[in-house]
Amino acid sequence: MPKFRPRSHALHLVLLTALLAGLATTTLAATTIRAQTLDGEPVRLDDYFARGRWTLVVVWTTYCPVCAGEFDTLARLQAAHAASELEVLGVAIDGVAARGTVAGTLAERHARFESLVGEPTEIAAGFERLTGTPFLGTPTYLLFDGDGELAARKNGPLDRAELERFLTRHHP
Repeated sequence: MPKFRPRSHALHLVLLTALLAGLATTTLAATTIRAQTLDGEPVRLDDYFARGRWTLVVVWTTYCPVCAGEFDTLARLQAAHAASELEVLGVAIDGVAARGTVAGTLAERHARFESLVGEPTEIAAGFERLTGTPFLGTPTYLLFDGDGELAARKNGPLDRAELERFLTRHHP
């Protein structure tokens, strides 16, 4: 029978506390990411998290050709999962003064997902608080589980098959 080691037990307790604090920080960080609707209404990112549904947040800009090229994939992804498990939410970081340009790009691309608009420095700072890593650019994806916890993140183009496998493995 293994011997109880007070130091080892204390270390495990400290590590567990740090892990739980990190999870709480992740949830709190999502509540601090602020943006606006295309009508100019101030909102928080977590206002769009539906209990029990996954939320894929795509951070994009109107001048990002990779972002624009992924709108169809995002629409198909949301349509395939709309009935049960996944919402797609865009966050354009062109700045709130560019709401009209963002709305025009969404209409031109026939985007079928809702999008917010935010200031690039504020969204980047929120990303860093949330992930503990610097924001690298667009497109960037954040996947939140049904409890609003950050489950995955990706910089660069979306691999739909990879995301589908992730959802299959992690969604109840």
